[in-house]
Amino acid sequence: MRSWSVCTAWVLLAGLLSGPAVSATVQEFAVPGTRSWLEVQQGALNPASYLETIDFTTDALGGLMPVEPSVAVAVPVRPAALAGATQLDSVLALGDGAAILKAAEGLADDKRPDGALWSQAQLAALTSYLDSMDAFSWNVAQREVVAVQDAELEDGTSVDAGDVLLERLNDFPSTPHEAELLRLAGIDSIAALVNVADRFDEAGDADELAAKYNKDVSLILFGLFETAMKRANRMVKLPELVLDGDPYTTFERYDESGSDVLQKFIFYLDLGRYFPVGLTRIHPYPGSGGKINAYTLRVGVEGTEVEIAGSDVYNAAIPGHPDFVDVADGMPSFVIVQSDPNNPVDTIAVGFDPPRRVQWLRLDIQTDQGYDLAEWQVLADGFLPTATFETVPLEFVPATLGRVYWDEDWVGDPSKSEVQVRFRTGTTPEPDVYYRFDAFNEDIPWSVDAAPVVDRRPEAATYLDTVDLNDPKYRLDMRQIYTALTAEERLSVRLTRAEYAGLKLSERAQIEPDLTYWSGYQTAEQGDLVPAPSGNQYLQFRIDLLSEDARAARIIRNLRFEYASPQAAGRVLAEIGPAVGVAAGLDTAFTLAMETPLEIGTGGFNRIKVDTPARIGAITDLSIDWDGAVQQLTRQADGATTEPGPGEYSLVALEDRYFVIGLDPVYPSGDGTAAPIVTLSFGGRVIDFRTTFGASIYLDTLGVRDRTEYTRSGILVLDDTDTGVDTLGTILPQQAKSPLQGESVVDLLETAGLADRNSLSVAADISGGRSLLDNIGLSPNPFSPNGDGVNDEVAITYDVLRLINAGTISVQVYDLSGRSVRALRERQLTSGGYTEIWDGTDDAGDLVAPGVYMVRINADVDVGEKAIVHTVAVAY
Repeated sequence: MRSWSVCTAWVLLAGLLSGPAVSATVQEFAVPGTRSWLEVQQGALNPASYLETIDFTTDALGGLMPVEPSVAVAVPVRPAALAGATQLDSVLALGDGAAILKAAEGLADDKRPDGALWSQAQLAALTSYLDSMDAFSWNVAQREVVAVQDAELEDGTSVDAGDVLLERLNDFPSTPHEAELLRLAGIDSIAALVNVADRFDEAGDADELAAKYNKDVSLILFGLFETAMKRANRMVKLPELVLDGDPYTTFERYDESGSDVLQKFIFYLDLGRYFPVGLTRIHPYPGSGGKINAYTLRVGVEGTEVEIAGSDVYNAAIPGHPDFVDVADGMPSFVIVQSDPNNPVDTIAVGFDPPRRVQWLRLDIQTDQGYDLAEWQVLADGFLPTATFETVPLEFVPATLGRVYWDEDWVGDPSKSEVQVRFRTGTTPEPDVYYRFDAFNEDIPWSVDAAPVVDRRPEAATYLDTVDLNDPKYRLDMRQIYTALTAEERLSVRLTRAEYAGLKLSERAQIEPDLTYWSGYQTAEQGDLVPAPSGNQYLQFRIDLLSEDARAARIIRNLRFEYASPQAAGRVLAEIGPAVGVAAGLDTAFTLAMETPLEIGTGGFNRIKVDTPARIGAITDLSIDWDGAVQQLTRQADGATTEPGPGEYSLVALEDRYFVIGLDPVYPSGDGTAAPIVTLSFGGRVIDFRTTFGASIYLDTLGVRDRTEYTRSGILVLDDTDTGVDTLGTILPQQAKSPLQGESVVDLLETAGLADRNSLSVAADISGGRSLLDNIGLSPNPFSPNGDGVNDEVAITYDVLRLINAGTISVQVYDLSGRSVRALRERQLTSGGYTEIWDGTDDAGDLVAPGVYMVRINADVDVGEKAIVHTVAVAY
């Protein structure tokens, strides 16, 4: 099969050819390919204080997949400075770092074999090594660690290849002795679970903060009657001590001489989003013995979040460090996962198997005895439950959008994960409207600096004066002034994404999609047309990867979509009438009006495809209005082998759900001002109470072919060869849209006396009591399947009415004794008009004997079962 898709550079060449005999070229935009995932990705609004892009990673093949929080931790290496320090070998086998260091310091006065003293450099190297071992030991294994090769230490400790050295969810080894054994067994690094509650760093260093995995975590403390601790320590110092990944910084609650200290606090930990959590641990200062004697640990229940009025979650007094005045909005209900009124251990640990989706945790301290809280770990274990990848608005030249494809793979149970791809297009580089809080705490969409506008309120004293929306004297009128502006004026003063990103957190208000200049996001189906309007300057797509199971995830590779440029016309609008009061199932005279602006750079058209709910009857009129000069077209004789000439049209295709009209090509004029209106009248019928017709135009100059295949996503021009099918070309039809509110193509009520809703949708009356199966037709009847090319087949037509969901429709042929002769069709159908063909053969492929046969159409649907029987005669 010939290739019809051409992968092109991202920026299309200007001056694409248009005019006579030039069809649009179908091209392809691909990621990765035309651009990489990273190039098209929309960055975070504020990486310093919001969750940086942790949603996605790429696999070995470049596929996009959700992050499985994990970090490879190197096994500490014995410093070179200690090489040959044989006297330390026995010391390094001690299990406690402090004991090792103390013993080593004692050896500093002894003589080495060469007679020299232990140097301070060696002691410093040893101290650094022990610190790295301590940090190493705080990690938890994500997976089982198995020896790669046989290994043996000098003291005789040995392992064989394949031995399990570390169980999953166990702490990493804490002694140099164990680390050396790991390295000898071929283990250089170990995959560790990520602590997604690690938000702060000890020194407040920006680079260290940027390296944190989760930047949106926060800790809230409730001790409403505490006076011994300043508010700044409760709200700021507490998270820095407990969420810094350092067990040696601690929040202490011990009574001091002369003053009582409140110990019964409630801590709320908000991770900022849901993570699959395998283990959570709460530690005291190492070796302090400061256990929490009585506590209850709860987790928030997903889906029970309730906004709490009056809360002020993000206060930017300290950027990036939330200052909680009240309970955060969106707090869920909590359930107990562990409670102990007499806790004997220093570290509180709760495991979840399988991993549990967690965003909120609550720890109630229920003891009057002192304790310290050094570190709260929440260890993510598995794929993120939701991951969203969104592109920047991609700039395009006007193009007709075609089919979208992507390659999918998965990890784990494929039924537990899914991918959603969505598209939207628009005419501005800003697809969202950003709001900010002003000095009066009003949420407003205009910028701080660019707010002078013309007051367009006729009743206002400042009518047509230039006013500043940010001037306090217009505070009560500012929204009315803004609303009265034209759409273009509102756009000119709107807050941009860059300006919004530069605001303090306390100044940021909501973000809403711009539905004036952009379409809303629509979900794409594999192999279908991009579900967004064509011809717009900007396009944006979004990928959502969803996992119900922490062990399951989708991988998306090679997302690509077709586009064709030049377009046939500019923004094509269409409407149909009558649009109301139509009786479902009855033949009705419809008129379709379509405006086709032929701007400079467009290619023109010679085909009109109309999508219908059922096969149409006669076409009664076709005309083109050239700015008041109406050209009436006449139908070309059926069977003509040439393209229609000037003033002619042809019926190119007629099927159950569409028909295609051929025209003499309609091309742009030299100045690009032509906007002809095509008016088409035909007989048809609607099925449901609401039916939407479709209309599209395209230029077909591909010449002679064996057949043309019309699909929802494009037109294939095909040749049938001895070896198969040869695709000569593909054409993307440019779809017409209903006019926007307040717009119209023509006034159908005035011009044709038809009820007009300025839309392609028709509201039908289904109260007439018509049957579920209606408009049954058999033609010709009788028929003669003798192979002479005349009346060899009978067409069985029928309508299915009033279906809410698809139902099973079967069509079978019986002889007069009731014996089944031929099963023609059994399929799931929705409301619509359908046609089945019987060629006079039985199920074995033999011609039936002449006589009368019964055709039974049976509907097994949501409103019951209905069967209708008609007779047909076979004659030879």
